Amino acid sequence: MNESDKPVIFISCGQHTDRERGLGADICKLIQEVRPDLEPYFAQNQSTLEGLSDNILKALHSAAGFICVMHERGEVFHDGKRVATRGSVWIEQEIAIAAFMTRALGRSVPILFYKAPAVSLEGIRGVLHLIPQVEFTDEGEVLADLRQVLPQMRFEPHDEFNLEPRLHYDRLTARTDRHFYMLLVALENVGRSPVRDYWVEVDFPMRFLLNGGVGMDFNRQRSSATHAHFENAHSPNDVLYPQKEFDVRSIAYVVDDDQYRSGALKDEVTVVVRSGSMKPKRLVKRMEELSNF
Repeated sequence: MNESDKPVIFISCGQHTDRERGLGADICKLIQEVRPDLEPYFAQNQSTLEGLSDNILKALHSAAGFICVMHERGEVFHDGKRVATRGSVWIEQEIAIAAFMTRALGRSVPILFYKAPAVSLEGIRGVLHLIPQVEFTDEGEVLADLRQVLPQMRFEPHDEFNLEPRLHYDRLTARTDRHFYMLLVALENVGRSPVRDYWVEVDFPMRFLLNGGVGMDFNRQRSSATHAHFENAHSPNDVLYPQKEFDVRSIAYVVDDDQYRSGALKDEVTVVVRSGSMKPKRLVKRMEELSNF
């Protein structure tokens, strides 16, 4: 599976012959050459349900694009008459999953489809009117077309759960020697799905806190001599919808003359957010960025 943050391109290609397996491998090499910003995934044969689930289905789910190459897989007869030339059942199924992701889930997943000329139009391809890029008689035609079209194409990584931490502040009151502020910890859902469960941690410099400003989510065990540690989980009733920003925590603090002169404004505030399978996101800002003293 892909361990990078690059958009995954799922390559669905036959593997019955050396030529077919070689084409799949050559497509991977071509993507790495002309689009190093993408991560090719060439589906390998899986003989167990565990292998299918852990590899192919997960790669399909995370794919930002599909390259499907359909070779001939034999003729279909009815009442002794030839009615069709079928392609790979595996590839037909993978195209159906890609179509579901595009049509039902509303994801933008480009599909590049190639087939041998004799392969009949059937199944979900007939409903989708999926037009091949090239009807190839030689595998080199597939590579030549990909070399031409891939550099201009746009692929968006699939971020189902993707929260970005944000820090804002408001100045409440000001005196000559001290200013009072409110820090607002916010989360912006930049993913594609509503988020119902998330965990936020904030490490805030202790010397700026107002008296009694630790609150219910203060964790004494994880706090240090210099920083107060706040953490809280949110229930499924708190839904963060896509493309929206939500305030999830506020912290009252003060900045005075002594802190300014001592260089304390170099102290850092750290926010970490976790949710589901999302990689933890971390935001760090200095106190000088969170005040206008």
